[in-house]
Amino acid sequence: MQTTTRPRRPQPAQSLVLALLLSAATATNASAQGAKIFTPQDLFQRNVGTKEQQERQFPPHKIIGSMGVNPGTRLVNNPNNPTIAEEYARGFKVMHALPCDVPLGSHGAMYNMTAKHAKVGAGGPNPFIDPQGYKSEIDLVEGVFTSVLAEQRKESTR
Repeated sequence: MQTTTRPRRPQPAQSLVLALLLSAATATNASAQGAKIFTPQDLFQRNVGTKEQQERQFPPHKIIGSMGVNPGTRLVNNPNNPTIAEEYARGFKVMHALPCDVPLGSHGAMYNMTAKHAKVGAGGPNPFIDPQGYKSEIDLVEGVFTSVLAEQRKESTR
């Protein structure tokens, strides 16, 4: 009778050592190629800015997100979230009230990323500062929400 053995799962300490070795090898390789090695402080500053940037007012208001209704979302008679339609309506009210100069979304098409990116560096104002584009996107997705909600309400009374 032949027995087979299962490969052993690495223990957490072994995984940590392996991760550190791979990190060191990657850093050595990147260093040999002249690539910048990012320190934890570099990564922190890339994400939250320098101390000076954190302490002064940052003019553009940015909103990254989406209020779109995904296909198949039940807005009416949803047993998992009975107040979902009211939550969307409240969300749209908040979104309309928020100041936003730089709208960003989960998909570039939501804020015309490609067209705006092409204008960067061509002189003129920053194309990503687009408060009207934000308002237009909110109006568009709210219109879709209203339409889907009306259709689902109609179907629920049949």
